Amino acid sequence: MKIPKKFLIILSIFLSTLTYAQVDLSDGEKLERQHWVDDADKNFANWISTTSPQIQVVDTQGVIDYAQYLSQVKNLKLGKYTLKDFKTTQVDDTLIITFWASAQEQINGKLLSTKFTPRMSIWKKTKEGWKKIAYANLNIVK
Repeated sequence: MKIPKKFLIILSIFLSTLTYAQVDLSDGEKLERQHWVDDADKNFANWISTTSPQIQVVDTQGVIDYAQYLSQVKNLKLGKYTLKDFKTTQVDDTLIITFWASAQEQINGKLLSTKFTPRMSIWKKTKEGWKKIAYANLNIVK
């Protein structure tokens, strides 16, 4: 069976984009993607080690502190998700990361919209490594 030339060209472009994206991720995107993996995998040890106890979090329900955020993450039901359009700005030892997320999320028993919504994380470099110090989740509860 002969494979159409158009298909091979499209596949080649797709694969080269994938390889580039996996190799050339910004530090901010890498940090944020790992945090999502930790959320999905319930890897609380890594999540705690990369989250500042002084974190400030805001979502469409209000402002929450570290203890509330940790409880929220422990009770999070995170299904399939897609993260895209990362933009990272570095100011000295701080990374400001904005991106769009679409996720099957249930927080504290409440379903959130699965539409793409903007998110923002702020990370600070410390002697222990990068720590998330602020997070904004603009996804609305259904």
